[in-house]
This record gives sequence, C-alpha cells and structure tokens, in this order.
Amino acid sequence: MWRTIRTHDQIFKHNTQHVATVKKARDEYKSKADSITSGMKKAEADADRLDGQIRQLALNYQKTAVQMDHDDIVEALRDLLDSL
Repeated sequence: MWRTIRTHDQIFKHNTQHVATVKKARDEYKSKADSITSGMKKAEADADRLDGQIRQLALNYQKTAVQMDHDDIVEALRDLLDSL
C-alpha cells in the first residue's frame, strides 16, 4: 500500500512539474507574441505616416511640375502616386 501511495506521489509531483513547465512556456510565448504584435502595429503606423508624407511631397512636386509645364514629370509623379 505504501508503495502505491509513493508511486501516486511521484506521478503527482511529475505532473505538477510538467504543468508548471507548460505554463511557463505559455507565458513566455504570450509575452513574445505580444511584443511582436506591438512591433507590427508600430511598423504599420510608421508606414502609414510615411506613406502620407511621400504622397504630400509627390503632390507638391507634381504641382510645381504642372506650373513649369513638365508633362513628363507630372506623368511620372502620377504613376508614382497611383502605385502607392
């Protein structure tokens, strides 16, 4: 009987250690996943901001090119803006 109890205690101890290891891995994974998600959101926001800046600069150059009758530059900038 004592042998059975000791075996059950060993199984319980092993299971407890296993659960603790799995929980630690889960928590580390969640932390890293949250960090990656945060980085991706920041990168997307930066890309959107920079896209807006590029568009504004290209529009300003395009207006100047129209005023100077540089149709080839106007068309090239139009193509650039369409590709963004």
